[in-house]
Amino acid sequence: MFEKLIVAEQRSHTMDTYHVDYDWAWGTKRPGDLVTLRAHLEFHDPATAKRAVTEFFDNLMAVHGFHGAGGWAAEEVTPAPGPTQRVIDFTAGGQDVADAIGYAAEDAVEHFSAFPGATVRWEQMPY
Repeated sequence: MFEKLIVAEQRSHTMDTYHVDYDWAWGTKRPGDLVTLRAHLEFHDPATAKRAVTEFFDNLMAVHGFHGAGGWAAEEVTPAPGPTQRVIDFTAGGQDVADAIGYAAEDAVEHFSAFPGATVRWEQMPY
């Protein structure tokens, strides 16, 4: 029974990962053009939503007002749709566009899954 409880607890802290859609990532007019993956995040309460996103951006490199890492940039979409919701756009381009978008999503899941009950819905933005 204890093992089942641990498994259930681990599942409650998981988020939906993003699986790179190479057709979308490489489907721009010119190979390597910018693509944007949008993360719709939901948290249990407004304070957690604010803290989770603030900590995420605090942990990223910031250069000339842009935050990112590994070939991608992140930007919070404001205003937030609700007090417990946040939206972040992840943008990448160039010859490694698909890999960079994948890394951005992995980094987001790794960070936000540390907040119990947090969920994410991924949206591939039109070109």
